[in-house]
Amino acid sequence: MIYTKTGDSGKTGLCSGERISKADLRIECIGLIDEVNSIMGLAKAFSKEEKLTKDLEVIQQYLFNTGADIAGSKLTITPELVRILENRIDNYETNLEPLREFILPGGNKSSALLHHARTTCRRTERNLIRLNQKEKVNPSVLIFINRLSDLLFVMARSSNTEEETKWMK
Repeated sequence: MIYTKTGDSGKTGLCSGERISKADLRIECIGLIDEVNSIMGLAKAFSKEEKLTKDLEVIQQYLFNTGADIAGSKLTITPELVRILENRIDNYETNLEPLREFILPGGNKSSALLHHARTTCRRTERNLIRLNQKEKVNPSVLIFINRLSDLLFVMARSSNTEEETKWMK
């Protein structure tokens, strides 16, 4: 059964077995990571690009590990995973025109959803920084989430089949 009734009192469990409030900032961060993952799933569903779809699926796996890391599992997010994201960023950027001005989020459905995932990823990062000010967060998680938002941005640009709309100052 999907329901366990263990969360009915407003508490949830961490990997250590400790029960904490569902309103705890740690749980908020885990929920935001889940939200980013869900939005990426939507972008993947609308994507017609096999490379992008495969990359998103791999990153979705990493995001589950990120949530587990924050929940107190062994440190699963490493500097090596950060380098993997940086390599993917570099790969996507090779096919993009350099940005000389800001662009408006949008384009096709997949691109718009990747922009949405990016902004949610930035919100996740802000909350992780707040959490880190209260209790230690794996430093690689903070860097990973920062790089992920960059990757989502270049993926959004890469998957956009429409002309990019420039910001009008």
